[in-house]
Amino acid sequence: MAKKTEKISINTLEKLMPASGVITVELHEGVNLLVKRNISLEDMLLFVDEVVDICFTADGEYMPEVLDFGIRRNLAVKYANCSLPENVGKQYDLLYGTWVVGAILEHIDSAQYSEICKAIDKRITHQLNTHYSVEQLQLAEISDKLNELTASTSEMFTGVDIASVLETLGTLRGMDEEKVVRALAKSINAEHEK
Repeated sequence: MAKKTEKISINTLEKLMPASGVITVELHEGVNLLVKRNISLEDMLLFVDEVVDICFTADGEYMPEVLDFGIRRNLAVKYANCSLPENVGKQYDLLYGTWVVGAILEHIDSAQYSEICKAIDKRITHQLNTHYSVEQLQLAEISDKLNELTASTSEMFTGVDIASVLETLGTLRGMDEEKVVRALAKSINAEHEK
């Protein structure tokens, strides 16, 4: 007879979680950094979205040089009690000029952080592939339209004696554009009537 497996209750699982998922790190005398060991699902999704968004311009160009900055900014805001200024240059200086991000990385759940980084990489790869596919589709449409134009243009000049048209154009030097167009149309019509 098979042994019955007991399920672990939600209450039991909740007891396994640390009482407080927040760690206090003293950065400097009187300056404490509060670091969350884990962030919520909602914050994790926002973290990934914000990093991916900052890596692409409005026209879809990928800027890998801002990837690390985006990650650092979200580490400071999502995992810790850091407030950052609106000015991006100042944010950059604070995130790279202090040891705040290093202190955060020492105390967060490395498994969750690793999964966030993997998700960012996958989203960037997906977005790059999607952008590349759209560009290929647009190029194919342009190629089709050029082929259609070539076909319709060649049909339009079927039976036209190009030498005769060029000869007519040569005799039109010094005439105004309107007269040249009329003469050209007359020449083409004459060729079609033959």
